[in-house]
Amino acid sequence: MALVLKVGDKVSWRGCFGSSPPREATVTELSVTEHPRSKYGEEVQAVSWDLVRENQVLCGLDCGHWAYSEQIAPVGMDPRAWHRRF
Repeated sequence: MALVLKVGDKVSWRGCFGSSPPREATVTELSVTEHPRSKYGEEVQAVSWDLVRENQVLCGLDCGHWAYSEQIAPVGMDPRAWHRRF
């Protein structure tokens, strides 16, 4: 797995604040937030997956939705299981 998540990368995403089944989506924008689950942050082109695990990243997705970090995981993985690993 890459150590960095970049705009243009594919991710597994769970909509409805994590309650929908996982789907594949492409990241269209990334923002780093000051606190976990914040809605606003500084727009960036890439972030570490460690920061995603800390739930301090907002993602815009090509399906027209946005997601908190806890709703995404590396492609092919279930976000719920991936975030519980550590």
